[in-house]
Amino acid sequence: MSAAPPGFQVRYVDPGRGWGMFATRHLHPGELIFTDEWKLKSRSYSTPHLESQFGRLSEEDKARVMALSDSKSPEGKTVDGIFRTNCSLVVHLDRYLLFPLFARLNHSCWANCTHSFNAATNRKEVRASREIPENTELTINYLATLSDWFLESRERLGFLEELYDFRCDCQLCSLPTPHRQADDENRRRLTRLFLRAENTVLPFEQTWALYQEILATLREHLFPPQVVEYFYRNLFLLACSMQDGPAAAELAVECRKCWELTQGETCYNVRRYSFLSLDPFSPFPELEREYGRAELTEHDCRLLCGIIQRGEARVCANCTDALTKDPYCCTQCNMASYCSPLCRQQHRERHQAYCQAVLSFGK
Repeated sequence: MSAAPPGFQVRYVDPGRGWGMFATRHLHPGELIFTDEWKLKSRSYSTPHLESQFGRLSEEDKARVMALSDSKSPEGKTVDGIFRTNCSLVVHLDRYLLFPLFARLNHSCWANCTHSFNAATNRKEVRASREIPENTELTINYLATLSDWFLESRERLGFLEELYDFRCDCQLCSLPTPHRQADDENRRRLTRLFLRAENTVLPFEQTWALYQEILATLREHLFPPQVVEYFYRNLFLLACSMQDGPAAAELAVECRKCWELTQGETCYNVRRYSFLSLDPFSPFPELEREYGRAELTEHDCRLLCGIIQRGEARVCANCTDALTKDPYCCTQCNMASYCSPLCRQQHRERHQAYCQAVLSFGK
């Protein structure tokens, strides 16, 4: 059986956009389009000093790197300028990496692709985030944080000009004025709901209603799975906090579907949420042992959220104080977050059962 043909082709677009990548056949949501190996890396973005690394590349790879654009060097192309223009930050490696093929993807505020770094293969993976017809340009969103997706057009255009030195003319930014104004108002509304849900202490039922309203809007306007997953995940945590097993199981399934679309069927989070959909309370043995299935107090629910949100928790898993800086994480499972090494030490015995459950599941 012959392999499927490549789903993309790199070709010249226009003087403003330079080169781009286009679908050579119809692509489906979650389909892996290509993977790419990094060629240059640096801990520093501003002063990468890559001459020695570049010198060790093959002639073919040197040519691929030098063919990329350079918006940082006014005197002409340099390796450092090309790197700063095209590199990607891989957070868990704490390194900036240059992927020559991945760098050919242009920006769109309404991107049709999502990307992730596969630590097992050491490669960047690009997948379709929705149905992509043949001959459509493949795009990613250069403004990749969650809050960036809620920016109105004026703010997006300003950020892109400041960071990447181009003015976006994508489908979203080129909407007729009445449609663009309506889209901006919708994003302002999403921002208000998001900030209220995230930054206000509310009864769980009100927070649940806010996240449901956000999700309904995201689904109606076809936001990508990496944005939708965040709110499904928070609803899952709330369902666990309220001891609503059936709702938590359904939400775990939705989280799994989102991760399948963004990182593939074999990624850790797909396996994790498949596990949680069978028994949402199984990763919380220490809470069950102490509280059973009874209703948890506000303090206990804040503690539960602090335990489960891998490095993104807003409260310490030990004292439940707000995390105001980069958290200290469990060195084994990397999922419990703490405000200090002392809290991590004090919580060790209580955290042990949950930690072992996570490690066992990850094998």
